[in-house]
Amino acid sequence: MPDTPTPGPLPPTPTNHSISQHGMPQLILLSSKTSTYTTSSKRIFLLGPSHHLYLPTCALPLPSLKTYSTPLGPIALDTSTLSTLRSTNEFSALPLEADEAEHSLEMHLPYIRHLLSQSPSSTPKNDFQGLIPILIGSTTPSTERKYGNLLAPYLSDPENIFIVSSDFCHWGTRFGYTYYLPTSSSPPDLSSGISLHPKTHKTPPTDPAIHDSIGTLDRACMEAIESGSHERFLKVLRETGNT
Repeated sequence: MPDTPTPGPLPPTPTNHSISQHGMPQLILLSSKTSTYTTSSKRIFLLGPSHHLYLPTCALPLPSLKTYSTPLGPIALDTSTLSTLRSTNEFSALPLEADEAEHSLEMHLPYIRHLLSQSPSSTPKNDFQGLIPILIGSTTPSTERKYGNLLAPYLSDPENIFIVSSDFCHWGTRFGYTYYLPTSSSPPDLSSGISLHPKTHKTPPTDPAIHDSIGTLDRACMEAIESGSHERFLKVLRETGNT
């Protein structure tokens, strides 16, 4: 092996799964940030929100699935770790049709497969145990704490990588969310916002522009996530209703 420093545990990395001018560069950046870890790690946990299946819990792929297919080749699932998680009886089974339809996980698979192919020739390919996909449902704070405690030992293991797939804010009348921060104070007063409605706000505000307000909302969520405080993240959601 080359004489290079051994990386410590990589913090869970939130990344966007949209196909857009924002989502794609972020996935590419994630690839460059995690390349050292991916090629030297034994497991990759991929967490993403459910878009097609209502879940009050989290779900795992069916036991019959051994691999996920990508345009670049298959990715093995870590059937042993998945079996251990299933044995807790805390996870629902993810129906195949919902699994195949779910883009929050799918969007990351080609990037993960590409990084796995970059593994140095001196690293045995069988060191990689596989992927652990986890679909996240509409969970309550207490349920989130339960899963946090359950996954904590895996998070602390430097041989594991956690990639958390997420969206930026879904803003607009079709999403039922038009929260707008009328001031750009620093730090922002997240609870000072108003909901914009076409009938009462026919002219889009410009100070700040709507996209700048959305950026502030998203940065507040990301900073809360990076703080590692579950309560801080929930507080931001309570104040803003960010989708």
